Amino acid sequence: MEQSTDTPMDKQLMLLDDGKFYIERNCNGEAATTNGLLFRRYPISPTTPGGYECVGGYERCTAGEWGAWINVPYDEATDRDCRD
Repeated sequence: MEQSTDTPMDKQLMLLDDGKFYIERNCNGEAATTNGLLFRRYPISPTTPGGYECVGGYERCTAGEWGAWINVPYDEATDRDCRD
């Protein structure tokens, strides 16, 4: 049985939702300046008990521009697990 993960606050914080991915802003700040996360929906399972997984995010840099990243498998050569 699939359970709904949407609450009134979730909907307020959700910026975009295409049914497969959604972007949710952080509740600890103003919408115009706070960071947020990119989630991918999955069937509820032991590895995704909430039915979603964080796959990236975005934030406003100190110079004022916005940056985003996507999680990727760890790369020893670059010592990174995300792509900007």
